[in-house]
Amino acid sequence: MQLFKVALSLFAVVLCLGMSPHGADAFAEDPVAMVVIDRSGEVEPELVAQWQTRVKRSFNFPDYKVLPQEEVNAALGNNLPPLDKKRPFLKKEQLASIAARIPAELVIAIWVDRMDEWTIDSFSPWGDTVQQVIVRMDVTAWRKADGQYLYKNVYYNETRAWGNSTPADEVSIDKLTDIIMYFKTQLPRIEKPAA
Repeated sequence: MQLFKVALSLFAVVLCLGMSPHGADAFAEDPVAMVVIDRSGEVEPELVAQWQTRVKRSFNFPDYKVLPQEEVNAALGNNLPPLDKKRPFLKKEQLASIAARIPAELVIAIWVDRMDEWTIDSFSPWGDTVQQVIVRMDVTAWRKADGQYLYKNVYYNETRAWGNSTPADEVSIDKLTDIIMYFKTQLPRIEKPAA
């Protein structure tokens, strides 16, 4: 009996949504593309998948739909806009051209400059071995609807006793999660006009 009531309630909700004046357009999802540019050569596909999971958790249904990474890569190919050698992160105009090719309403670009880890023998009398971790990446976002552009830079440099340092991929995931959450607060949902 309880299951019947739940099913009836769910049916009523679906029926009401279908009869609303906006119908399915009230829940139209804006496509979101995540573009990864790896200058370091250290970004593995598993790490990109973890980054995309972070983006999906922030920009999710019913407002957004994160496009599969394979679809984004196929649309872009190797045809990225030319980058400035002094400041190589993607600018607003470059993100707009990427959004036009994919097509996407929101583009999040991650430019990875460095992701390094190495061990160093310290010169202390105890002969400790330390590990240094350096992560440098630029994260930009551009929204088509209002042209809003956001930029954040990550520079992380840590030297700790070997075994106590945070791996570079975990640092990148943590920092990217913080930046994506910040972007989410700065890019509130734009209500679409009723058709």
